[in-house]
Amino acid sequence: MHNKRKNLSRYAAAEWRLIMGTGVDIIFKIAAIGIITAVLYQLLKNSQREELALMTSIAGLVVVLLMLMQEISLLFSTIKTLFGL
Repeated sequence: MHNKRKNLSRYAAAEWRLIMGTGVDIIFKIAAIGIITAVLYQLLKNSQREELALMTSIAGLVVVLLMLMQEISLLFSTIKTLFGL
């Protein structure tokens, strides 16, 4: 029982390092998507294409939300593994 708990804690610690290691990467990815979306929005808005600009900003938001959903799913699986649920 003790060895199983020790192996589980090692597994959870390794996953935590994996999550924290990619935490900075995902922040940079979200920032890059935000900057690209903002530039495209301004370019399209200034060229009198407001509808396309709005669709571009919505598409950027959807991409970021999908990225966050994957990370939240990984977080829940890590918590599930950590507590043995």
